[in-house]
Amino acid sequence: MSLYNRQQAGCLVMLMAFQSISALGQQTNTAQTNKVAAATTTNAASAIVEGISVETQWRTSVDPFLYPRMLVYLSNRSTAPVEFEKVFLNKKDVTKGLTNGVMYVQYYPTVQVQPGETVELQVSMEEIPTVTQNLEIDVKGGRRVTTFIAPFAHPSHRISGVSFSSDYRQLFLTYVSQKAKESPNKLVVNGADCTPTMRVLETPSEERPGLISVSLPQPTAAGRPVHVRLQFESETTQCIVRAYRGISIDSFGVGQEAKDLTLRHELGLSEKPFVMVSPDPACEDTRPGTTATMGSSMPLILTERKALYASAQDCLSYHYQCTAAGNSSYSLYGYCTDILFCNPYRLQWSAHKKFIEAEADFFRFAWEAAQPHPWGWFPEAFVLTSNARWLEGSELRSEAFAAISLGIKAVSYYTYGSGTAWSGFEKSPPLLAEIKRLNADFKKLEPWLAAALPISQETVGH
Repeated sequence: MSLYNRQQAGCLVMLMAFQSISALGQQTNTAQTNKVAAATTTNAASAIVEGISVETQWRTSVDPFLYPRMLVYLSNRSTAPVEFEKVFLNKKDVTKGLTNGVMYVQYYPTVQVQPGETVELQVSMEEIPTVTQNLEIDVKGGRRVTTFIAPFAHPSHRISGVSFSSDYRQLFLTYVSQKAKESPNKLVVNGADCTPTMRVLETPSEERPGLISVSLPQPTAAGRPVHVRLQFESETTQCIVRAYRGISIDSFGVGQEAKDLTLRHELGLSEKPFVMVSPDPACEDTRPGTTATMGSSMPLILTERKALYASAQDCLSYHYQCTAAGNSSYSLYGYCTDILFCNPYRLQWSAHKKFIEAEADFFRFAWEAAQPHPWGWFPEAFVLTSNARWLEGSELRSEAFAAISLGIKAVSYYTYGSGTAWSGFEKSPPLLAEIKRLNADFKKLEPWLAAALPISQETVGH
């Protein structure tokens, strides 16, 4: 079977699975029980200190031996807002990252936490910790939260994706369980117990995702943080994502000012696409003639992500991994913004004869690196020389099927306009026409693509 047919078949199986899930009833809020313990292990709850509860878990990167992440969920159980500040690991200030074995630290999505809300403290480690970690977190006003985190252990369960229906009333999540006999038994979303409306498609595989759908007690909205807590018999896994819907469609070379609106409409681009933060870490961290090293781009990326969140909380931010990105770059940077883009450019930038298959490998890399955040793709819609071969319309569509089969949530074509060193797809009438058709198809399928996530073809449930 050709790649096109394989991906098309996978896409249809995925869409049929989601179409079979009917709308669910509404469920009222149920207060989440707070657990108290003296110290944390993986997924165990810490003591509640002055109204702040702490839960921790380890998460591997796309490479299980590179840059493991310590994820700390800080919930405000008090009646007043709190703001988190410095972070100390084993008595060393690691707030700014790139020091004492820590690559980066950030509060996601923000340092301010309202009553009843939760933020995720991300601590990316350079190496896998083999001893207990002492973590201290300063709270504005002179308080400090202290907890102990057990040595790294590969989690038995993890959430691999979260998506939303187009009306934000339903949440879908995929999960992977290394204990195939354990079923999820409780789901809490933003503090509300959604277990009574939880519907599960389980998989016998320990590597392929199962699916859960649930109706939200209250619909969420674009950009809002959503805290998901999925409980199994032996372990609890959590994540925070920012709500989004549908497919974000954009193109370099086409702005969002009033003068650009007609062209955006003609091309079928989104009115409010995801927003890029810079720089490109794969190139910047290895640029010759500089002192840059792995992780050097992270402070600027995090600063721009935070600034965008503060100024436009309904906009999701992304950064991208360029054609030079490798295992270490995807492992370190895959999780630090709201969405991760990849731009393999295998047609012009490699000698790979089967460039579509090669790009599909990069798609999987981006999908795995970003989990459970969404991922996106820059199609290669330009040429560098006048005699270079353009991407053909059928090839673009084949790649799009490959991306859809992995639950892609954003496309940004590079690039519409032309310069002295390149020609954009405005110069290729066949490719321009196919991009318009493909974007129209994305819009037609958006009610299904909004929720679509890759799942195992073997599932049991309802």
